[in-house]
Amino acid sequence: MLSLTRHLSRTAVTGDRKAAGVGKELLSGAKRKGTPLASVVRFVERKWAIQAQHYANSPGSSDADRAMYSMVSGQMLHTGYGCEKDEGKAYEYFSKAAALGHMDAKELLESKDDIKKPPNISCFEGFSLADERIGCSSFALKLMTDFRRLPEKLPRATARPEVVGIDQRIAARVAQMREGEAFRRPRFFDAKIRTIGVDKQALDAQVLEKLARLYADREKERAVERGVMEAHEELAKREMERHNSRRATQAELRAALAKQVSERLDREAGGEDTSVVDYGPSSVQVLDGEDEGKAVRQREQQKQQRDALEQQIFEKMLRKERMAEVESSPAAPYGSLAGPKEEIAARARRLARETLEANRKLAEAAALRHFAARDAEEAAGEAMLEYMADGRRFINEPPTEKLDGGRRYRKDGYRGAPPDAEGRVKDFRDRQVEAARKQSAAERAVAAAEAWAREEERRAAVRNMARRHRDKTVALKGVAYENARAAARRKEEPPLVAVQGEVKDEFFE
Repeated sequence: MLSLTRHLSRTAVTGDRKAAGVGKELLSGAKRKGTPLASVVRFVERKWAIQAQHYANSPGSSDADRAMYSMVSGQMLHTGYGCEKDEGKAYEYFSKAAALGHMDAKELLESKDDIKKPPNISCFEGFSLADERIGCSSFALKLMTDFRRLPEKLPRATARPEVVGIDQRIAARVAQMREGEAFRRPRFFDAKIRTIGVDKQALDAQVLEKLARLYADREKERAVERGVMEAHEELAKREMERHNSRRATQAELRAALAKQVSERLDREAGGEDTSVVDYGPSSVQVLDGEDEGKAVRQREQQKQQRDALEQQIFEKMLRKERMAEVESSPAAPYGSLAGPKEEIAARARRLARETLEANRKLAEAAALRHFAARDAEEAAGEAMLEYMADGRRFINEPPTEKLDGGRRYRKDGYRGAPPDAEGRVKDFRDRQVEAARKQSAAERAVAAAEAWAREEERRAAVRNMARRHRDKTVALKGVAYENARAAARRKEEPPLVAVQGEVKDEFFE
């Protein structure tokens, strides 16, 4: 239908009989395809009304063409041919045609007749009833003779040059582009042409060789990583074996000591019979009244018992200190085996920290690139939308080099980004950099807080170690001295048993 409209319009404007013949063939083709003639006629009427109004308002047209198209547009608006009826706009177009020198428009406005029925509209009625039997050439000549009723001019001394319209230029440009595309496509889509002079086997071998090198390098890296991990696992396994053997040895030692203690207690309690009163030599002396040095003997026995208890307490504290040290560093008694493990852990932490920092920098750079590209794309889209929304642009405007009064555009119709696009991109990048700076500052603050927490833990450990050392010093000075001072303060006899239950002594009973 677009081709039909174009050829009919060219026939009406220029009287081109070749275009009239093409329009007649297109009309017959539409009839053969089953397209209703009424819809074809309505489509042609609508497109002709749109183009007539455009050329009437186009500053690039001559005064004669604008006068003719203004008259045509006024008649179309007055009769509702191809558009909505609008008496006000029709009168404006008639006035414009009269101002530009159209004789029919002047006669129409100067006459006192009713403007509701202007002359020379029989062509619309004839076209509304047209079919394929009415030749397009005769119809176009009728349009031309009715619409171009201009005063006769003197004959030209030279031949009038042929006017090359916008449609001819578009058709030539489209044909040139199609020819170039038809020449270019086989170079890409025809495998035989595309591979002329190319050694495909050599290229495939190069690709395979490159892939083999890549896989070999990756396999080397994986082998190194596997070796490091296997060495680390072997070291950890050996350390755990030594640790477990030490734990097993300690458990066996504790079991042996407990067995010895139980055997000694069984021997001591084996001869006891609570139902029978068993008196020792001192008890016999007490019963006979022969124990004269009872007070001195009791004091010596209590002193001996206190010394024994204090020695037991001191040894127990030493054992607890030693066990705490061993539990805090399990591999210390075996030549500081924790050194390699700690070094591996520190190295892994450092590598993880460096990897995280590098990944963060890469992510920041990628985000900046992504947002810059997105902003540029949005700016281009906004510019295209602004161009599409321009009121001076009419439907199906061809992307030409010269249009709308000589303004030069790009071939693809892109008028450029808005003037503040670069500033907005820079502002957005500044905001991204500021966000990255705040993020890094927050991460540094978190790292500082973690370092402070670790320092507090270290100081607490130092304080705990100092306290344990102080307690050990007090124990080394002797618990007896402290007990004696406390007893002197309380002014009472020190107890027989200071800490753990009663002590059975055959000489004391």
